[in-house]
Amino acid sequence: MDLLLSMLIAFVNNSHSNRQQQAEGRGVRSVRRTSLREKQMAAKADARGEARLRETFDSVVDDDMQVRE
Repeated sequence: MDLLLSMLIAFVNNSHSNRQQQAEGRGVRSVRRTSLREKQMAAKADARGEARLRETFDSVVDDDMQVRE
């Protein structure tokens, strides 16, 4: 009887431990996904900013060229 009880307790403890590890694993994956998403969004925002700067520069150069003509 003691052996059966100790096996049952070990099973319950192991089951709880596995659930905790699985939950922690999901949290880590979620964080990784979020950071990748943020990196991608930051890269896209940088590209948009560079495009705006390029357009502004091009328009200033075009205006300057028209004034010189």
